[in-house]
Amino acid sequence: AVRHLSVGMWVRKCVGGRRVAGIGSVQSVAGRGEVHVRLLLSARVFEHTCGGIIVTDEDNLCVAVNAAFERITGYAEHEVLGQLPRMLYSSMHDDEFFRALWRTVVAEGQWRGELWSRRKDGDVFPEWLALSTICDQKGRVDGYVGVFTDLSDIRPATGERPCMGHPGPLPRPPHRP
Repeated sequence: AVRHLSVGMWVRKCVGGRRVAGIGSVQSVAGRGEVHVRLLLSARVFEHTCGGIIVTDEDNLCVAVNAAFERITGYAEHEVLGQLPRMLYSSMHDDEFFRALWRTVVAEGQWRGELWSRRKDGDVFPEWLALSTICDQKGRVDGYVGVFTDLSDIRPATGERPCMGHPGPLPRPPHRP
């Protein structure tokens, strides 16, 4: 059987190069290869997913976005890191909408629905958002992940909403010259 081992050695030498003291360890790393492969796969999925992804910490400050987020919103990752995602808020929803959204996230661990967001250039667009809580191993909130799809390329220009659990069209954003 093939065994995967990690060997570490610390040796202290005196000026003459003679070994004075040393300590070493051998550890089995069985299973670490699979973990590494899964981490690489997760990173590739994150970067190559066509939907935008934003990851925030427990205070809702951005810690990561993927390439699709940058393409859809026009914001580069360095522009949003450490920021609240308020730069994406359109004026199409009032404060009560967001309070209700976050009440659902806190109570159920997730929220899914359609809303209007704003790109860096000011363009308002419809998106389908799935917002989920990220918990640590003890069940404490560690952050949030939002995965969204830009519906402006999917939906016909009429503004009709596909069947997504909410009847009727979204309100149209005001005409922008």
